[in-house]
Amino acid sequence: VHRFNWRPAGGKHIQVAQNIKSYKKNEERQYECNICLKSFKRSHHLESHKKTHTDEKPFSCAFCCKTFRRKHHLNRHMSTVHRQLINRQVTEYADMNAEKGTSENV
Repeated sequence: VHRFNWRPAGGKHIQVAQNIKSYKKNEERQYECNICLKSFKRSHHLESHKKTHTDEKPFSCAFCCKTFRRKHHLNRHMSTVHRQLINRQVTEYADMNAEKGTSENV
């Protein structure tokens, strides 16, 4: 993936590698942000990136109303900050379903 050119340098030839891979990398990034000129391979990556230039935060926490630009940031927040609340709700839900199941069988 390298192209080699030979160039004279002080009476000697040195090997200069031109990395074609980096050229292709830039060539493949056809979606460019019109604000910061950062480029992306996929259009949805560009759309996700554009949110960094706005105040748009469409994902909000049901417990504390904190908002996030990306869903995985909300998920990380939920699992770290509200883990105990979530575990308690899951346990209560399971207990409620277990009680329903036993009362229906009687």
